Amino acid sequence: MRESGESFYNIKDISEIENLPEDERERIIQEYLQTLELIAQRVGGDFGMKVKVGMPGGGSFFDPESVSITFDPLHLIEDIEEAKFVAGHEGAHRAITPNPKEIGLSAEKTRELYSQLGFPYMQNVIEDGAINSWLMKRFPGLEEHTKKVYDKQFEKENAVLSTPEVQEFAARLGYWPKFAHFGSEVLRDWHEGKFSENIDPDVNKALKRTIDYARKSIQTIPDPEKMDKREIVQTGKKRFDTNTDYVWPEVKKLVQMDLETEAQRQMLNEFDDKQKELEQKEQEMQQAQEQGNQQKQEEFQKEIDNLKKELDPFESLPEDVKKELEEKIDQALKEIEELEKKKQEATEKPQGEISGQETGEQEGEEKEVEGKPFPKDKLSEKAQKLIEKMFEKLARKKKQELLENAQKELEAFEDEINKQMQSKLKVNPESHTEQEEREKQEEEHQQQVKEQEQEKQRIEKQLEEERKKSMTGYERARSEVVGSIDDFYYHLRRIFKPEEYGGEEAGFQSGQKLDITRAMQANKDIQQKHKLFIRETAPEKKSYRFWSLLDVSGSMAGEKQQETEKGFIIAGEALDRTEDLNSDTIDIKQGITAFHGRIFPYKGLDERFTKKTEDNLSSMEKRVQDRDANTNTYEATVFALENLKQNLGETGNFVLTFSDGEPNPDVRDELTELLKEGKEERRKQKIKVGLIWLGESEDQEQLDGLVKEYGYDFGLVMSAVKPTEEEKARGKKDFSTALAELMEDLVENPDKY
Repeated sequence: MRESGESFYNIKDISEIENLPEDERERIIQEYLQTLELIAQRVGGDFGMKVKVGMPGGGSFFDPESVSITFDPLHLIEDIEEAKFVAGHEGAHRAITPNPKEIGLSAEKTRELYSQLGFPYMQNVIEDGAINSWLMKRFPGLEEHTKKVYDKQFEKENAVLSTPEVQEFAARLGYWPKFAHFGSEVLRDWHEGKFSENIDPDVNKALKRTIDYARKSIQTIPDPEKMDKREIVQTGKKRFDTNTDYVWPEVKKLVQMDLETEAQRQMLNEFDDKQKELEQKEQEMQQAQEQGNQQKQEEFQKEIDNLKKELDPFESLPEDVKKELEEKIDQALKEIEELEKKKQEATEKPQGEISGQETGEQEGEEKEVEGKPFPKDKLSEKAQKLIEKMFEKLARKKKQELLENAQKELEAFEDEINKQMQSKLKVNPESHTEQEEREKQEEEHQQQVKEQEQEKQRIEKQLEEERKKSMTGYERARSEVVGSIDDFYYHLRRIFKPEEYGGEEAGFQSGQKLDITRAMQANKDIQQKHKLFIRETAPEKKSYRFWSLLDVSGSMAGEKQQETEKGFIIAGEALDRTEDLNSDTIDIKQGITAFHGRIFPYKGLDERFTKKTEDNLSSMEKRVQDRDANTNTYEATVFALENLKQNLGETGNFVLTFSDGEPNPDVRDELTELLKEGKEERRKQKIKVGLIWLGESEDQEQLDGLVKEYGYDFGLVMSAVKPTEEEKARGKKDFSTALAELMEDLVENPDKY
């Protein structure tokens, strides 16, 4: 027992203080941690960095987010000299290991690279060599501690850099993955300048092809005499790129070999499980025979036959190979028992206590390796080749399943070795297990979001259906075209009030604004000198009357009626809104009449677009069902002309007949007489009567004949059938768009018609 007042610097083993008074023990421990913190701060160049104590077995690591080093208490307890190295080593990571973002890797690229089995470990071990080289040059006082740690790690030939936890994991697999052996030999080469003897041939081949690049990467460190951030990032990027471009391709080959070995282990374990299941079924079969249960015997016999068929590849192995495999597996199981025994003894042995330990769960639970070990490297070449051949003969789907399971098992191994290594880097991305859990959570979140969105859409659809049920026919039709009403209105407003949109006219001898284009042309064309100025367009008198005749005869039933109604909702409401602009210079009015065998006055020139107008347009659907729903175009035209003449516009007056059929035979002569004989009078009154044929483009020739026959002033074909997506792509317009464009053209170019 040491005396009170003992200093940490005289302590060689932390267990020496366990019998001291609590306050004295606490003082020495804090002095211990302060010393380690000072080492880490000095090396890391950050005196704000803190040292904390984590969970046993959680590894020691630097966390850039909290700018702290967390010590595994086992590292503190087992070896004070090693703890000093860990403090310096993790401080060195703080100093010169840039994170992926700093070297220009996107989050997506980082996940892509570090999700590959073996890639994180390869980067870790080579980075450790570079870190240690820099550490010993910048802080020579830590060189002795560093060398002692690696002397201990590489006491035995072919030793894989690991901890007891990792050794147990590998023992349960029955082999050391080649990529882990490769990484350890890279660090052995850094420490001793040579590789182990009798090294695995595949690992040896990979080392010979890559060691020059690994050495170059380890030597690529910033100047130990400076702390230039730019140089730190540049050298870190060079190391990363060298490792990724030249070392990783060879390590990836080793990883593939490891995957096949692990898949073979799982194959043999499946055979073992089937063998146990077969023995169980044979016992149950015997019981069924003793009970005389014929039905059960038949069921068990069928299952037994299937199991024997599945076991046939394994049973076909030579007896000496099966015996050899069994013996080697038994030896491997005994080694596992020995490791467990040592682990138990280490757990029961008093180790002292480090206070100030953080609460919380250990970082990730240890994953148990399922099944028996597969000591492939200890088998004869004959046995290895026969097992490999057995695996290659499996069905493609089965091989893929085993390889996928092998991937998960080896990812767990890599997570464990990265976690337990003293050089664990928190600057590296998440482990395979963490990534899998994150992706699972993201997938669950996305599924939840999708379900919520589907539920939202379902509710919105239900509410929309309920809303539509309470809507009038006009409101339902209007809801489909409401956006087009505003669009058409602003087109008309631009025509009626150009001054609001910068309307200007060029070609004047004087003014406030020079026409730059004409001025540049004046040297060559003297006429341009008299047209050099621009003036704002003077408001012109715009006075229009529109009267629309809507055919609601029986032939209009269905889609034609529906599309026509939507078109006149757009045109009717937009034109009605332009009446708000009426002034000394603007005078717009419209009338709407429906007709078949009777006349239906929907809206007069002096009426605004009201609820009554909406109800009238909604009634079109019923009118096409009337028994007298023929086509009396004559009476409808007379009605429109008589009303129009009572309030003519000064710029233009238009009667537009929208129909899909010829007039009734009994009114054709009267209609012809009305239109042809009244044409001259209409010209003086600026009245144009047009026939808008609700058909297809191929009907244009027929329409031209009707216009000429009856005496219409003009005629246009306008489809009232909704175009398909393919027809839209070819430029075909729906009725609403075509009607709006016609009305706009009538306003802009009234003399054209």
